[in-house]
Amino acid sequence: MNNRDQVGILNGAVSRFGRSYIGEPDTIAKELAADAADTLLLTIPNQPGVDYNTRLLQTINDHIVPHLR
Repeated sequence: MNNRDQVGILNGAVSRFGRSYIGEPDTIAKELAADAADTLLLTIPNQPGVDYNTRLLQTINDHIVPHLR
């Protein structure tokens, strides 16, 4: 996990964009469950292609989402 928030300028104001979570699904699930945020925004790059992204979303659904309920 990136322990620092992503900060940038949005509409002329400093804005918090959240954190980046990188790692194995079980590690990400634990870190997300411990986070105080109530919204999860996924950014999925289109470069790897549809098949890769389909597997990535399935992994998120199968291994991370159940821990967030």
